[in-house]
Amino acid sequence: MNTNEPTRYMEPTQAAGRAFMMRQIKGSVVMLNLLRFRETADYSATPELASEGAISGAAAFQRYIEHTLPYLRETGGDLILRRRRWPSRKEEGVAGRVGGGGVSARLK
Repeated sequence: MNTNEPTRYMEPTQAAGRAFMMRQIKGSVVMLNLLRFRETADYSATPELASEGAISGAAAFQRYIEHTLPYLRETGGDLILRRRRWPSRKEEGVAGRVGGGGVSARLK
């Protein structure tokens, strides 16, 4: 990766989600997320979600999963794979099936 290139993030909009659902694609939707975590979680954009003390990005994401997974399962989705590919690095891959209710979650 060229270090001069800016980091890019996907930020889906309500309109993009609606357009996707309007396509009425048959079958399951499977999401694969390859994630890299910060040494210390950054809550600057959402300070109201911050924990009492500093925690790692992986720990913050685990909190997110614990909160989100029941909602995902409620709509027929589930976490189907969670694997740390590179034990010496803070990167993981996850695959999840999104339920019919359109709930989407990034999974560690």
